[in-house]
Amino acid sequence: MRALIIVPFLIAASPAPAHADDTFEAKAQNAVRISRVESLVWAFTAPCDAGDDTQQRQCRTVRNTRAAQLAGSTLMIDADKDAFDAGAWSAQKKSLPLTLSGCIRCAGVEIDGKTFYVVTDKDLTSPKFAGGKFKTAPIGDSAKQVADEAAAKTFARSVSNARVQLLVKVPAKPLTTIDGKQVVALDLVGYRVFAPCDGSIVLANPQSGPAEADKKQCGPVVAAASASAEPKLDQLTPKLISEAMKPVTEAAQDCFKKFAVSGSAKLKLQVAGDGSVLKYDQQGDFVNTPTGQCIDEAVKKATFPASKKAKTSINFPLMLQ
Repeated sequence: MRALIIVPFLIAASPAPAHADDTFEAKAQNAVRISRVESLVWAFTAPCDAGDDTQQRQCRTVRNTRAAQLAGSTLMIDADKDAFDAGAWSAQKKSLPLTLSGCIRCAGVEIDGKTFYVVTDKDLTSPKFAGGKFKTAPIGDSAKQVADEAAAKTFARSVSNARVQLLVKVPAKPLTTIDGKQVVALDLVGYRVFAPCDGSIVLANPQSGPAEADKKQCGPVVAAASASAEPKLDQLTPKLISEAMKPVTEAAQDCFKKFAVSGSAKLKLQVAGDGSVLKYDQQGDFVNTPTGQCIDEAVKKATFPASKKAKTSINFPLMLQ
């Protein structure tokens, strides 16, 4: 099966017992963790035509080396959060449908001013571009049996922030085009969907044991407690954003002291109503550099005040010199 990156599976379980190497954990044992999809896309799409001849040659060397490393490895990557969906409860079937789409980054990622999209699909024919993003056919579907509607709602809340992890490999020719958009197609090795609060598996192929639990991700309970403790702000003000990003700014200066590379960056964040960071992208001079990675680590620790606004988009400039 194939996964697409556009430039920018529930398969029925076998009744036979699984072998030790037929598990998600076994296939992921030596996988390379890809924390930023942008870095993967860059390795296969960067034109390396900026700067003088020396800079271009250095860029091509880094790009080609990284592409060769990725092409020979199994990669673990997180798909879009909305790739997984728990549908409406059916009183007749006493169940609710669980669907996994082929979206890795269906809204695309931006590299050097160009947009690339990342999806997974077995034949590259079903993805269609509409409304600014790709729509894909389901690559996995099942049903969760529940006794009543109340139990269905409880389950749906428990998986509202479910994580989708994919195991993929880069084929010999990853680049393609769909609906006039640039695409990188990846071979799909396996997937699992799990609730981060307790690590329970929702969907997996091949089968998977529980993932590592993260109590900080038990969002609905925390959100309910904080809602009763104090009222939410109507929205994040520039002052509140600056205060929340102050630790990032200070960490970025430490990155500059460490690597001594001047330049500018634009940090693009999407913050949820509970103050958590939904999406993050770095643009500018430090992408795919040690300084950029240092800044990325600082952003991972950023927290914002809760607000009534479901999503807040932030463009935060950084200048290091």
